[in-house]
Amino acid sequence: GMPAAGGGVTRAPAAPPPEDAAAAAAARAVAEAQLEALRAEDFDAAFALCSPKNRERLSSPAKFREICGGASFAALLTGGEVSRTDVVSASAATVAVAAGDKRFLFDLAFEGGAWRTDGVRVVC
Repeated sequence: GMPAAGGGVTRAPAAPPPEDAAAAAAARAVAEAQLEALRAEDFDAAFALCSPKNRERLSSPAKFREICGGASFAALLTGGEVSRTDVVSASAATVAVAAGDKRFLFDLAFEGGAWRTDGVRVVC
């Protein structure tokens, strides 16, 4: 048999590049830390994990608490579980979270050397 072109090295296309896997793990860790802070109703800690843009939009931990107390997001205060993480680009990732019968999508941005939550969307 003839050797395959390129020395017979075939790369499995399924595995993401290691930097994606590392980014996904880091983004997921931030989302999980934020979920933990929300469960503990530690809005200062949760607010600190938001991106600068998101903090500006939310204005304060107190305002964040208000939003989280609303019907849409209250499920996150009782517990959310990360179901999947997708790295969209070097500076963007989404983390899907299930809480009760609701599904959320955390948008994360990589800024200043760290992942931070840019926003949370209710999927259903």
